[in-house]
Amino acid sequence: LEVAMERVPCALGADALGAVASGEEYELLVTLPGDFGVADAQAFQEFHDLPLTRVGDVVAGAGVRFTDRGAAVTPAGGWDHFA
Repeated sequence: LEVAMERVPCALGADALGAVASGEEYELLVTLPGDFGVADAQAFQEFHDLPLTRVGDVVAGAGVRFTDRGAAVTPAGGWDHFA
């Protein structure tokens, strides 16, 4: 997965690096088919009254890569909910 930090929704006063490392700020993260477009996102929002925010892409390779305007960044380790 490749996550573009500049696209991550944040609460007022929070920054994206802090948000992805925190156990307090959260949103649901889902993957959708590559052909799920703007019209699909608008239809979803109208039907459910919930916006969808594209924060990244599924890419070849393993693991999660975080970027900020194209440059690789490393967020601080966050809470491990499965530990």
